[in-house]
Amino acid sequence: QETGGPGLLLKLKHAVFDKLVYGKLRAALGGHCHAAISGGAPLGARLGHFYRGVGLSIYEGYGLTETSAAITVNRVDGLRVGSVG
Repeated sequence: QETGGPGLLLKLKHAVFDKLVYGKLRAALGGHCHAAISGGAPLGARLGHFYRGVGLSIYEGYGLTETSAAITVNRVDGLRVGSVG
């Protein structure tokens, strides 16, 4: 996890977005999805932070078809936006 935390204004914005947008996205995913895997290309930092705000952890992976896909992936205890392990 990244260190630091959001300020008061960002917390308020997040609460509003949670009611108007994020809750609907979580419901569209069945309401029980907490994690997803991304591969094939780097996930942009803005998109990674957006999904984190929604409450969805995106685990990025890197690998080649010849190596059975995943060579490196994020760990649950070391998830960092923009990193693949």
